[in-house]
Amino acid sequence: MGKLGFLSSVLSYQLLHLVLVLIILNIVAYGEETQDFYIVYLGDSPVSKQSAVQKHIGLLSSVKGSEDGAKESIVYSYTKSFNAFAAKLSEDEAEMLKGLEEVASVFPNRYRKLHTTKSWDFIGLPLTARRNMKLERNIVVGLLDTGITPQSESFKDDGFGPPPSKWKGTCGRFANFSGCNNGIDRQFMSTVKLGNGKSFSGIGINTFESKENFYPIVSGADVARNSGSKENARFCFANTLDPGKVKGRLVYCTLGQWGVDSVVKGIGGIGTIVESEQYLDIAQIFMAPATIVNSTVGETIQNYIHSTSSPSAVVYKSEEIEVPAPVVASFSSRGPNPGSRLVLKVCKL
Repeated sequence: MGKLGFLSSVLSYQLLHLVLVLIILNIVAYGEETQDFYIVYLGDSPVSKQSAVQKHIGLLSSVKGSEDGAKESIVYSYTKSFNAFAAKLSEDEAEMLKGLEEVASVFPNRYRKLHTTKSWDFIGLPLTARRNMKLERNIVVGLLDTGITPQSESFKDDGFGPPPSKWKGTCGRFANFSGCNNGIDRQFMSTVKLGNGKSFSGIGINTFESKENFYPIVSGADVARNSGSKENARFCFANTLDPGKVKGRLVYCTLGQWGVDSVVKGIGGIGTIVESEQYLDIAQIFMAPATIVNSTVGETIQNYIHSTSSPSAVVYKSEEIEVPAPVVASFSSRGPNPGSRLVLKVCKL
């Protein structure tokens, strides 16, 4: 009996130990539940970036159990055009967020493949298409920056010399990419010619041929709709310019937001010359004859406009030129992406 009792006690102990191990494994497995990226959409527009981020952290804290857990989980807060955030969540946490009154929807992150790399032709709107500005209004266009593919023929650098001596970076070889794409980036420049004979270069993609030698030019601030809109008129914002004073003229504008070329064109203007204080390495596509100039050129143009009773100017069609590019473009984010193995940011030099 003594031996049987001893064996029974040992078996009971081992069985209890096995049960405890299983319980612990279940707890660990639950704690390490697979997590994926989800987008949590709140629906309403954010009042401010700070308040929106605080709201996002608060909602995440309610399902993560702590603010630290929420901050570790969140990937990005969308606070400009819409109110949402991306976070790493388990299925259960995603379901919990769906049930909150403040949350409009929760959906998993998905990877999409491009249908084309030639959007103009894909949507049936080549550069030769006849434009209709009224029909093209109030359309939201999403631009997907997919980065670069080193295998592309565009990066073959056969025949090019070494990088500039002042460049201190390193080169990585890949496929037909010899390592440094010693090459030369493209830039689109337009010539602006004033009635006094002076010419300047601007940046942007202007596909419009000039139909006249010169057009009358005015400053946006001088053709305001009324005294109340004079301050914003210099930026050529919508509903700030007097159509009667703009019709048939080029308008000089200070950069406040993109799209002033469409504003001017929409009220009968010929096009725009836009002054920007920012570093000019981005070629915007214009819907009317237009280009972007720096502040120094802009001051010269402004002085010319106010120095004569009949100022005139013309913006010629853009030309593609090749320039060395020893730096990463100002609009390029830095990589690699720590959040997803499927997103690799390659910096173009």
